[in-house]
Amino acid sequence: MKHKKQTETNSLLKLIPIIYGIMFIIVIFLLLFISGVTYHLKRNYFISNLLVIIPFSIILFLFYKFYKDKKIEKKKFRIFLIILFAVVAILQIVLITHTYFYTDWDVKVIREIVNNYIKEGSIKDNFYLSIYPNNILLTAILAFIKKLPFIGKYYLTTLIFNAGIVNISGILTALTIKNLKNEKLALLSYIIMIPLILLSPWINIPYSDTFALPFITAIMYIYSKQNKKLIDYSLIGFLSFLGYKIKPTVIIILIAIVIVEVISNIKKLNKTYIKEKIKPIGVFIIGIVCAFLSVKVATMYLNFKPLSYAKSISFIHYLAMGQNDETLGSYSQQDVDDTINLGTRQDITKFKERVLGRNPIETLDFYSKKTLLNFNDGSFCWGLDGIFFYKKVKAPNSFAKFLRQIYYNDGKYFDTFIQIQNILWLIVLFFAPFIIKKKNTKQELVIMLSIIGLVLFLTIFEPRTRYMYCYSEIYVMAAMLGLYNLSELIRKHKTQ
Repeated sequence: MKHKKQTETNSLLKLIPIIYGIMFIIVIFLLLFISGVTYHLKRNYFISNLLVIIPFSIILFLFYKFYKDKKIEKKKFRIFLIILFAVVAILQIVLITHTYFYTDWDVKVIREIVNNYIKEGSIKDNFYLSIYPNNILLTAILAFIKKLPFIGKYYLTTLIFNAGIVNISGILTALTIKNLKNEKLALLSYIIMIPLILLSPWINIPYSDTFALPFITAIMYIYSKQNKKLIDYSLIGFLSFLGYKIKPTVIIILIAIVIVEVISNIKKLNKTYIKEKIKPIGVFIIGIVCAFLSVKVATMYLNFKPLSYAKSISFIHYLAMGQNDETLGSYSQQDVDDTINLGTRQDITKFKERVLGRNPIETLDFYSKKTLLNFNDGSFCWGLDGIFFYKKVKAPNSFAKFLRQIYYNDGKYFDTFIQIQNILWLIVLFFAPFIIKKKNTKQELVIMLSIIGLVLFLTIFEPRTRYMYCYSEIYVMAAMLGLYNLSELIRKHKTQ
């Protein structure tokens, strides 16, 4: 009976890499061979995906393979990482001070709410936060930064903080790779993240996409530790719930951890094992309670009370909007207005009509294009939300003008920048499937399951490449571990 239960457990865990592998086969096939179709929010690249992914992936692979045997001492690793962190921080500040601007959409709404709070000391009767309560904690954090003595009044302070937490998340990603493999692979992962994530122009946008990054990477870093202390379990609970209140998709990594842990330990269930786990589970719950109380404090700090007539928009709205044929499930103002004015009952009807209104070929076409919308943009949808470049700041010098030719959508080098970002993203996606091996560790299974969860979420609900940004470093983890596995596979094949 015990052997049968163990076999069932192993089979369940083996399902994760199988599903992950099938998912990536579909994604890469669409990116390489179907990306030429027309779809909503499509990026047009002057070099096809098929032409760029193979040579650049080979170059990156050979680079790592050549340096693979050269070990780095722990002391040198720390020094290198600190130097890289400092250099990136300086580059981030240079980039921000020369290219920052004010954007529209939700970011503008929250910015105005924060400014009003600073003036009035309260944000009572706010309609936006009543229907989007997930932005309350983010608003409180931005308001707190804004109230800092001397420096808080400057918008650049918020942007530098925003860039700083992205840089910290990069360090946490590198440390996770170190825990799972080695120091050299960790440094390579950080270097890969510099152009793709750490110096991404998204550091100019103080919103949940960047603020969620350190929560996800911190949770994964803690989980990657071999010897966890009680405080680690408490932090996982605290960061998971707090991150969830900033961006709901943060909870996906916790769900992945719970699923892998439960399946892995079913066979161990007995009184002794349960007694051993009482303390970790207890402090984990305490962490969640502390995060819950923190959100309550943040709400009180803002002196916010939701409007009685404004109901928060539920997941049913996103389920219906996710089936919108015109926008491929992405943001639709009409769907939002319908939900606000007519309630969620019409969302259920709308969902059924949209799903049942397609034949199998139309369904396949819809989800293929929705997948391309999610994956085929290495800039993470930069410049495509609302009136993105809502208010531009006067360029202080010629260097600023040059940088804006790269990062602004009307810039001379903007298309080249978008192409380079996509090449880097494609390289990450190319190596990510190779994380699969004969026997994956629990940490590797969590990385795979997190990516599966995120893709399912974006496929079912509202898609947007921007929503990939907060999990981009999880993709980098998968790619770096995949690169390692691929090099080991080739090495073993040559020695045989």
